[in-house]
Amino acid sequence: MERGVLTKQSGSRPRVAFAYIGPLEYRGRLLKQAATLQQAGLQVEVHLGRSGGGTADFSRFPFPVIPFRVREDIHPAVSFFSQMCYAWVAGRRIARSGARAVVCIGLESLMAGVVAKRGNPRLRLVYDNKELHIESYLKVWKQAVWRSLQQRALARCDAVLHAEANRLQYFVARYAPPRVPQVLLENFPYYWELPPAPPPNGGPGAWRAIYLGMLNAGRDYEAVIQAFAELGPAYQLDLVGWGAPDYRMKIEGLLQANRAGNVRLGGPVPYSDIPRVLARYDVGLAFYDNTNLNNYFCAPNKIYDYLMCRLPVIANDYPGLRQLLEANGVGCCLADLRAESFRQAFLRLAEGRLRDHITDEFRRRHSWEYQAAAYLDLWRTLGVLPAG
Repeated sequence: MERGVLTKQSGSRPRVAFAYIGPLEYRGRLLKQAATLQQAGLQVEVHLGRSGGGTADFSRFPFPVIPFRVREDIHPAVSFFSQMCYAWVAGRRIARSGARAVVCIGLESLMAGVVAKRGNPRLRLVYDNKELHIESYLKVWKQAVWRSLQQRALARCDAVLHAEANRLQYFVARYAPPRVPQVLLENFPYYWELPPAPPPNGGPGAWRAIYLGMLNAGRDYEAVIQAFAELGPAYQLDLVGWGAPDYRMKIEGLLQANRAGNVRLGGPVPYSDIPRVLARYDVGLAFYDNTNLNNYFCAPNKIYDYLMCRLPVIANDYPGLRQLLEANGVGCCLADLRAESFRQAFLRLAEGRLRDHITDEFRRRHSWEYQAAAYLDLWRTLGVLPAG
């Protein structure tokens, strides 16, 4: 049985509703926005499309959670129908809730905001376009359906948030209607106080790497596992995250065939536990297949989490990653994922002492707190927070 939080909220404070489909405890981007708005004196509630996985007990969240079951594990047509049912139910609830604004996290939840605004035309609709969703769909018919829905919804939006600068520029050129504010809100983590940087955990000539995130296809796990198998036991890798059970079984099969025994598979990590987990490693990895613009202009949360924990990063040679990692001397971007490329990257990390470049000032500039003021300015512009 699902347990929601239905605590009574003060009617004197403006309320912001969030609409989101997915496991709530792993969606740090939503949780940080919610906490920032609460700290500014607003009420927050989350209308959650629970699609499998994650917790069914929402009582530990510091805001009311109103769940609705969404089926995304049967057939694309069933998934779409279930998502639209969620949009209808959640949107009507939000319209009646007295909320002053709704934030829709991702394209799948955007129609809930449209339904809510139809029921309450004074409602402010903010679309958190955390991905280039349409560009990530490979099937033409799916792109066409969601492109049509997105264009209709954008006409009702009061602001659009983006997680990466290249994505923002592309979206504005391709989709954005005039006069709708486009705001860059990157996937920065909270600033974490850290002790002085320790030496590499594995000692001289040995490295411990982590790949933290979703365990799904399209993230080059197979090539990375093969590369580490060839590198040998001096290079250890942990794959840590959550994903489809059948894909995890595939990864487990690859690990059993790895005679070096230097790659392990771990379970998901709640957002609050990330600093403790990353403290055990020397370097963070993040890779995506270059099959669409959403991957090419990627903005992985994990990269900023790595850097906040003072881990240099090895990632793809994509524009945004070059601008962040290579330009700041805090990581290496690989054109391919062969073992020799990794070996050279680890050599660069050691010889260039790239970990030393992740200074406290750098970490503060890439923290959630650094950009929170601009985020709150948006809510003042929308009239949800008082000016000044």
